[in-house]
Amino acid sequence: MPIFPHRHSLSLKVKLTGVILLTMTTVAAIVHLPWVFTSRRNVQEIVSQLHEESFQGAQNDTAAFFDNVLALQHIILSSIKNDLIALEEPDDQGQLYLDLLHSHENLTWVQIGFANGDFLGAQRRADGLYNLDRRQWGDTLGELGQPGSDLAAQQAERQRQAERFDQTSDRANQFDSPDWQVETYEFVDGQKGWQQVDQFQRNEFYYAPSRPYYQTALATPGKNVWTDVYRFRTGNVVGLDAAVTYQDPDSGVVQGVVSISFGLRRISEYLADIRTPSEGLLFIMDADGNLIAASDPSVLAETFESETEAALQSMDSVKHPLLQTVDQALTDHSVVLSNLTDIQEFSEYDAATGERYYIAVSPLGRLDWTIGSITPEDVFLASVNRNQRRLLFVIVGLLGGTMMVLWQISDRFLIRPIIAVSDAAAAMENGEFDSVALGSTAQRNDELGQLAAVFQNMAAVIGDREKSLMAQLEDLRDSGTGMAGSQLEVAYYQALTERAARLRSATPAARTFPPAGAMSAYYRALKERAEAVRSTRISGAAVEQMLRGEAYLSSLPDGDLRELANSAARQAYGTNTVIFQEGEAATAVYAIAQGTVEIRSTGQDAPLRRLQAGQLLGDLSLMLDIPHTTSAHTRDQAVLYVIDREPFSRILRQNPQVIEAVEQKLAHHQDVLSDAQLWFGDGDSQLAAGATWIDVISQQLRQWWHGQLVEP
Repeated sequence: MPIFPHRHSLSLKVKLTGVILLTMTTVAAIVHLPWVFTSRRNVQEIVSQLHEESFQGAQNDTAAFFDNVLALQHIILSSIKNDLIALEEPDDQGQLYLDLLHSHENLTWVQIGFANGDFLGAQRRADGLYNLDRRQWGDTLGELGQPGSDLAAQQAERQRQAERFDQTSDRANQFDSPDWQVETYEFVDGQKGWQQVDQFQRNEFYYAPSRPYYQTALATPGKNVWTDVYRFRTGNVVGLDAAVTYQDPDSGVVQGVVSISFGLRRISEYLADIRTPSEGLLFIMDADGNLIAASDPSVLAETFESETEAALQSMDSVKHPLLQTVDQALTDHSVVLSNLTDIQEFSEYDAATGERYYIAVSPLGRLDWTIGSITPEDVFLASVNRNQRRLLFVIVGLLGGTMMVLWQISDRFLIRPIIAVSDAAAAMENGEFDSVALGSTAQRNDELGQLAAVFQNMAAVIGDREKSLMAQLEDLRDSGTGMAGSQLEVAYYQALTERAARLRSATPAARTFPPAGAMSAYYRALKERAEAVRSTRISGAAVEQMLRGEAYLSSLPDGDLRELANSAARQAYGTNTVIFQEGEAATAVYAIAQGTVEIRSTGQDAPLRRLQAGQLLGDLSLMLDIPHTTSAHTRDQAVLYVIDREPFSRILRQNPQVIEAVEQKLAHHQDVLSDAQLWFGDGDSQLAAGATWIDVISQQLRQWWHGQLVEP
């Protein structure tokens, strides 16, 4: 019976190649799967940071915008109450309204509606021009008739007409109408200012007290109120108003309502500056799920400004694919907008597009509005997926190339020698073994060479024994013993065959592969970019808050402090970077937004002090009009907001009430006092009897303030 019976099975070469291929595929999976998991987790973290920063910025800027609108209302009311403008003079009021509208580009209307039905307002047009709109029923703008007078009777009849006009759908010319005149202006930079470019009249019924802004303000006299979203009669634009009543100081009678309006498209244009379409979509909704604004203003093109219709759309009726996904996600996650108290995040998978989206919603902090964000996962994973596809191609190529190389190497150095030994064992069994067949294999220095050498030696021994047995057999025959024959044991060959079989079925040794974490450099870089965005996104309100932390600046009026914050310019510094040197002229004030700044002095190794985020430096030298008495260096990477000398000096000199607070700060800075003699000349000539250097420096400080006050 043959030692190696024929079996229908895969060859050793095919099995060895399969093992190698399986090993390489396993290694590729070990590298790839953690990469996919890590990338998805990193994307979730980055998207969460993006949502938080976008929402915080939008909330801060929205609060500043709403507060600014209320401040403009206060300016108008104060101007009327203090007789800076006359209520019955349209020219004075119109000039003020045009100026306010031009200086605040997000506003649509600045207007006043009178109790007698009159109206005066300035409107920003889409083409960059401005309309001054006056609708006047009588001879005098806003004039109210005394009870029992003919004018009072006329105004009462006018009110009844307005009620009938609002109740009927008939818009025929059966009603009286005011003298409606519209003047169009263009603002020309330079000394020309406002230039009138057109004038026309309209003939249409209008009665101010019937408008939504007037009715809302009249319900709570003397209080600032916000209207619901409604359609502006002029321009057919959807927006809302901040309104407040103006009452006669003597009688308390409401004479009119001051209103500032803005179209909701302005909010969309602001959101578009924060989020580009390639990064997803920012949007604002009201508590009923109606769309207020979106960072893609084209979504609102046919609803917020239209020739025939202007209205809000519900989220389920908007045709934008991203907003449709948001509406579906809100339904799937049972989100009730009116119950939101904090940011809520979730993801939504769209089976139609095969895309995953990250969605977040949060209260805006104003009215009952909610701000939301939707970000496609592909925004962050596009490059990752490209790299994964490239890696897949590389792996497939490497697998194919490696298989070809291993096929050739294994065939030459492993498979052929093993097959040669196997064939030698079979030939030995059949008595056909030729020692020359294993000559090259037996010369190898590895285990296969040793095995082939053993086969050669064994074949020689067996050959000698066969010859000896044959001679003994002939002798027995000759001696007549009549031996029928004998059976030779082949255990040695069987053991050799079993060893060859074990070699054939042996598995490759385990290999050690590099850890999967070695390929995470891309994600570390991506995370570092998100940290840089958050550290640099500091709004004007945040800079104002930093300045307010300085004792003497906190007493400045809100308007001056805001102007000071808006004049600041952001500057990033690397580690151990000089901000200013000792002896340099003081040209700016620095507010630390991020990082640590060390104050150093010549001849001293240790820093005098360390300043952290929220603190100021360089202001005392500027106010004393002396060079810096110390040097300032960053200890690590830092972000500072730099305020130039001119706005800082001008605003402080307009507020001399803060001098004492500055002197208190000065008393705590001995490094400035100790170097005073260097910058103010001979100490003996400067010091009067009983005076100290703090007295000299305080006098210098007050002269600095006084010098500005007397300048033209």
